[in-house]
Amino acid sequence: MGVASVLMVSGCSVHVDAGSAGAVKAEQALAKIDGVRSVSGLGTNNLPFAGTVTAFVVTDDDLSNRELQTVTDAVGRWAVQHTGASVSYSARIDADGFGFFVGRHASESKEVLGVVDDLRASGHWLGGSVSAPDASGRGSSSIQLDVERPSDLVRGWDTVQRVAATSGWKDVSLSADAWNTPEKSTLTRHNPDYSIANADSRAEDVDGDPSAEVAAYRAVSAAHAVTSASVQPGRIHVHLADGADIADATALITRAAPDTAAVVDGGIITTDDSGDAGEKADPAEYGEANRLAHTIDRPGVSAIVVKPAWVTVTADGTDNALSAAATLVAASPAAPVQTLEVGSSKAALEDRAEDGLLLSGSPTRFRDSVTVGRQLTGFLPARVSLFDANAAVTVTLTTAEDAPALVAALKPVVPSGTALQVQLAGQPSETSAELTLRDGTLSVDALRSESERNDTRTRLGDAVRDAWNG
Repeated sequence: MGVASVLMVSGCSVHVDAGSAGAVKAEQALAKIDGVRSVSGLGTNNLPFAGTVTAFVVTDDDLSNRELQTVTDAVGRWAVQHTGASVSYSARIDADGFGFFVGRHASESKEVLGVVDDLRASGHWLGGSVSAPDASGRGSSSIQLDVERPSDLVRGWDTVQRVAATSGWKDVSLSADAWNTPEKSTLTRHNPDYSIANADSRAEDVDGDPSAEVAAYRAVSAAHAVTSASVQPGRIHVHLADGADIADATALITRAAPDTAAVVDGGIITTDDSGDAGEKADPAEYGEANRLAHTIDRPGVSAIVVKPAWVTVTADGTDNALSAAATLVAASPAAPVQTLEVGSSKAALEDRAEDGLLLSGSPTRFRDSVTVGRQLTGFLPARVSLFDANAAVTVTLTTAEDAPALVAALKPVVPSGTALQVQLAGQPSETSAELTLRDGTLSVDALRSESERNDTRTRLGDAVRDAWNG
């Protein structure tokens, strides 16, 4: 891997577009530093004669510690020398994938480089990032390691701890991360599939010790195929390749870390365990959502995501979506679940207007969503959303002449108060008609402005309204 530098420029220059000009200037100057492979810059023009610049400088692979120090000093020196009343520079360097900010003085960079050099020499890693405390020894500091293989995650964690201990830094945020299929570039490598950290990424306290949780992860990963994991002090979340292993994995975690909150899922069922530090749901709160998920864990369903109040299902096709939705209704969903959502494909679930059927609703109205959805298989893509406080249906017609067939399908099942959007296949959203059903009468919604009016929208809205009310 190479070395990348990021320079940020702010202030004024003789160029009215100071950010853009500064990016070009940084590219040209830093490319001349020995060992630099390439430079790219991105400038932002905040004000006339003032702006910011980010430049990425890539150097040759496998620089020695001395060579990296030389490059770092050269970048830092260039930034300081070109800082004045109108322009101010700062820099970030990536050495073999390890990123760090350049200090204003060589002595500051040397402290960071000691940690980076230790990480580079400790094994074959993808990279990571290092952030040092400020010159006074205070401020946030972090050491993050990108592990090449998930099987080396614990070894990576041991490395991060050792490097942190020798750094002399206090209150350091530590993490080791891995991916099932890692991106090659550090710039696009986000959201790890596996992570061990001494604190939640959003937590202020970084003094946590996840030793018990790491021991639990070791036990589970030794006995079962783990496809993702998040290990933090007081909490562990593992996803297993086989949902049949959930009970045994939970027992292993309980034995190794009895005081740890354990979230264990597997197969096509995934728990959305996101949330701010200290505000994540208790594992028991997922009970009802998990019960519902297990009722539809079967062929024809490709993915299920649960939150305490939400169950989201990706099915393989319209028939399977309707079947899974009907099963959820029959399972009598209860609190704390508030939302059920079933899509006939991933695209449909992401609410891409060009694909499939999407059903959503509250537990009390989801049965009606399914009933309406059954009538819409000939008018796809379609969306049905029925909740206690609102109701909406979106359907697609081939031509406006299909309005009577749509009305025949929907009129017996659509509840009063529903907002109905009718769109034409292959036509832009600006031609869609929006109507509302009240007390059995369908009316075309008033446009916000006359500029939104067009012949297609008018003709379509009138056709559906007249077919319904005629």
